[in-house]
Amino acid sequence: MSGQNDRGQLGLGQKISSADHFQLIENLPQKMSAIAAGEGHTIVVDCHGEIYAFGDNKYEKITSDTNLNLFEPFYVDQFRSFEVLQVVCGGQQTVILAKTKSIQGNSIKTLFIRKIISRFQMTLMKVLLEQIQLVRRKLKNIFLNASITMIAYQQTKNMH
Repeated sequence: MSGQNDRGQLGLGQKISSADHFQLIENLPQKMSAIAAGEGHTIVVDCHGEIYAFGDNKYEKITSDTNLNLFEPFYVDQFRSFEVLQVVCGGQQTVILAKTKSIQGNSIKTLFIRKIISRFQMTLMKVLLEQIQLVRRKLKNIFLNASITMIAYQQTKNMH
């Protein structure tokens, strides 16, 4: 990056107010898929659709966490559950086109819910099996006691 850095738009830190020649920005992923620059801010999208931003954050055009200028790359976690497809910057705005992140056609939220349901179902099945075994033991004892009572009744009947 080169140019003015008075609001952090180059992402080179607070000590550098301008750069006459191109400089490498530290703390950014090496593989990027898109970059956009506005009047005083810059947005970078990495190959995984994650957003990094720096520069003028007036009007919260980078993040709502602060309205201060960001002089170094800042990971924008507000979009962590989205895959950013495209980003465009204007003078005082940032427009982001994104879709819900997916894993093999299923959203992360859906997979998380399925995992919880699966664990719940396994726990429920375990509890149900334990209850069935308990009922079986009780029925076995009831039938055993009933058989003993029946035998005892027949023996007393035969005595008379």
